[in-house]
Amino acid sequence: MILPYGNPIPVELLNPGVSQKITMLRQRGVWTGNGLWQSDGDGKDEITGRGIIYPTTPDELRALPEGERITKAVTIYWSQTFHHNDRVEYEGEEYRVIHVDPWQKFGYNRAVAQVNQIER
Repeated sequence: MILPYGNPIPVELLNPGVSQKITMLRQRGVWTGNGLWQSDGDGKDEITGRGIIYPTTPDELRALPEGERITKAVTIYWSQTFHHNDRVEYEGEEYRVIHVDPWQKFGYNRAVAQVNQIER
């Protein structure tokens, strides 16, 4: 698969022996003229695919701002673009994206997500 930038998606992201199924829930809405996200009610879009998920390492946690240093988090590599506050379902729990590294020019994006403490 070739991305718009001409880079292929890394094989590891599609390999079922290495990657996992990911389901992401994104709140429907639009970006306003002043750069803020305006929610469009309670609707959510479900995006599914394959990516790599693993427990966030202590070094990755230390790189986050202090207020986002939590104990139960996962790091996700996926070809989809992440937005802050996207929800990711993994192993029966819901995680909220708290940090995003847009590495699309390399064929994937990286995000750190923490267990969602808010009721669904």
